[in-house]
Amino acid sequence: MKNLIILLLFIFPILLSSQIIKELPTDENGKLNYNKVVQVENTNKNELYLRGRAFFANTFKDAKEVIQMDDKDSGIIIGKAFSDIYITSWGNSIPIQMWFSIKIQAKDAKYKYEIYNIYFKSYPGEYGVYTHSAEKWFDRKIYYKNNGKPRNIREKYKIETTKEIQSLESAIISKMNTTDQNEKW
Repeated sequence: MKNLIILLLFIFPILLSSQIIKELPTDENGKLNYNKVVQVENTNKNELYLRGRAFFANTFKDAKEVIQMDDKDSGIIIGKAFSDIYITSWGNSIPIQMWFSIKIQAKDAKYKYEIYNIYFKSYPGEYGVYTHSAEKWFDRKIYYKNNGKPRNIREKYKIETTKEIQSLESAIISKMNTTDQNEKW
């Protein structure tokens, strides 16, 4: 009996924890996390670090507001920003802030980017401001209907989130993998 109670104490928290739908990438803690290590031959850490800074400067209106950590020696830049995504419901396109953190880590001949800590925040309205983590929004238990099909609004969030993340990934890879042709003016 004592062993059964101990076993239940270990299993119960696992059963209560949420799990993100399988279509989305997660880290070891079950949090939504997009990341990739990219090889860039014949490029040193400093050059990749500078390209990472250029990505933040070219992508966001105010890079100084976005960048939370900037360590040239370690080659790490971390920023926090949001992009508007639009969710269509009952014929209305509703803007939602999709907040995220981006980390770019440079080493000689490679870099790693991560897009994580994703959450959604509504604009102020008659019902106030609502904030939901991606993990809560994409939790398997509430994402799907009883018939196994995704709930319409949650599916729209997934589609728009995926499109925005792919756009960010493209912008990162484009800036990090190419030299600036204007350098030789």
